[in-house]
Amino acid sequence: MKRLLPVLMGFALLLLSSTEGEARAEELVYRTKPMKLSGEFCKPEGAGPFPAVVFNHGGLRNIIGGDPEGTCRALAEAGFVGFSPIRRKNPKMKNQIKDVMASVDTIKALSVVQPDKIALVGFSRGALLSLIVANRRPDFKALVIMGVAPGHGHLEREMDDLSGISAPVLLLVAENDTGSKSTQDNDTVALTRSLEAAFKNANLEANLIVYPTYPGDGHQLFSEIGTYWKDVIVFLKRHLI
Repeated sequence: MKRLLPVLMGFALLLLSSTEGEARAEELVYRTKPMKLSGEFCKPEGAGPFPAVVFNHGGLRNIIGGDPEGTCRALAEAGFVGFSPIRRKNPKMKNQIKDVMASVDTIKALSVVQPDKIALVGFSRGALLSLIVANRRPDFKALVIMGVAPGHGHLEREMDDLSGISAPVLLLVAENDTGSKSTQDNDTVALTRSLEAAFKNANLEANLIVYPTYPGDGHQLFSEIGTYWKDVIVFLKRHLI
């Protein structure tokens, strides 16, 4: 970290190193109680305001699934304010839901953001959290669910009532994400197809893309920015810009 930037809306931004030509990544503190929580914040060139996308990473405890900083940068390079909050290590779902909620509130309060143009993107557990939060507040213009995790029955319970979802949804999964150590042997393809059916039964807009076999563990397709990313950006631009 190079220097402390001025406090914005009560949240500190810390400048991080970036490669010339890439979007700049900063640390944004989005919660101070009961503990300090922060994440990667990136914005496009210019004054804005811009539409914003919150990326919710996968993993539990000390594991962070996906690429928070890389996703943040890629979002900014596509014209969005990107924010990748790092959640508390406590695995309780109710606490992590609070973290995602707090991250959304923080982003909406920034002057560089268009508060009525917010999207959620999530991977694995972050996908489940994105779904849960989007089902509890009508803030969002788009929702991207990548390799969704079941969360010990939380996904099934959420599918029982999706009436709180107001945003169009993009569902992404690799065709060989059918059971691995990283998913505790859950069949993510089957889970994603069940979620698609639940959206359609609720008369909600949801599009599913099943990608070809990813080498090794199919769940890791979304561990970094890759071939799927162009579909994410097309979807986000369609609904946010």
